[in-house]
Amino acid sequence: MIMKRRGIDHHLEGLQALFRRLPESHQLRDTIDKKIGMKTAGIRGESKLVKVFENYTFLDEIYILHDLSFYSTGRAQIDCLVITPNFALILEVKNIAGEMSFLMGTGQISRVLDNGQIDHFESPMIQIDRNSDLLFDLFRLKDIHIPILGAVVLSNSTQKVNVQPNQYPVLFLGEIPSFIKRQIKNQTVIEPNQAKIIAEMLVNEHQPFNPFPICDRWHVDTSCLKKGVFCTKCSEGMMKRSFRTWICEACFQRDPYAHIQAIKEWFMLVGGQITNKECREFLGVQSHQLVSRLLKEMNLIIEGKGNRTTYKMGFRE
Repeated sequence: MIMKRRGIDHHLEGLQALFRRLPESHQLRDTIDKKIGMKTAGIRGESKLVKVFENYTFLDEIYILHDLSFYSTGRAQIDCLVITPNFALILEVKNIAGEMSFLMGTGQISRVLDNGQIDHFESPMIQIDRNSDLLFDLFRLKDIHIPILGAVVLSNSTQKVNVQPNQYPVLFLGEIPSFIKRQIKNQTVIEPNQAKIIAEMLVNEHQPFNPFPICDRWHVDTSCLKKGVFCTKCSEGMMKRSFRTWICEACFQRDPYAHIQAIKEWFMLVGGQITNKECREFLGVQSHQLVSRLLKEMNLIIEGKGNRTTYKMGFRE
């Protein structure tokens, strides 16, 4: 049973907004672009894992939690957690192109692309260790005693692994159901109803990861960001306010709600609140009354009165 599904990846949204608003000459553009590519590939991989559990039926009672984030003695972020009466299984999903090698004793993996480029990343073994320790600490706090297992999942069936690790198994997507069934053959540790209670507890402990403001996280000076409303169709032209709508100067697309994305990007990139003046400067409009109306129509959290009024946005999963 799937107890928790994937939520919206706000970190990816924030990175995409940052890339769009950074000047072309900014030193971080290439780094942000690569990070977006990695995040996008990772989400594709995790989506494939979701389909595996949607399409496979287990006879035993197991509970699936996708994209789980909680705090015990530190913050844990787990791609997928499987709870059974026999064990808890942490699945770390990787969707990495090229030939991959686990570099023993370094805490890294290397990958070689077809063009000969070599890149290094943190080993998923380290990530499983970290999340396993944090899950163990949470279980201790809740007086739960159940083995914690881990496995790396390769979402690309053509992935080649040159050097295998010996710490945790490395599985392709199609191997996951059989792997879980083999582990379930071991002696039951807790009652099936307790496994469900543990899964429900973890859902309640889930705390969505909040990466905002992105500029603070990446040490970007907010004064360098491009201002204005980007076209909602061509994504390149800038839109100007005209007769209760926004018009793109490049493709002439009309969209009366184009400002919503721009204001959302302010909250993602700059900070947790915005004033009327800041919003006018960011959107490139002069009317105090217009911006006040636009902000109020977005159902934001309003605090203060008059010139001290501020607006805040809450981000849902």
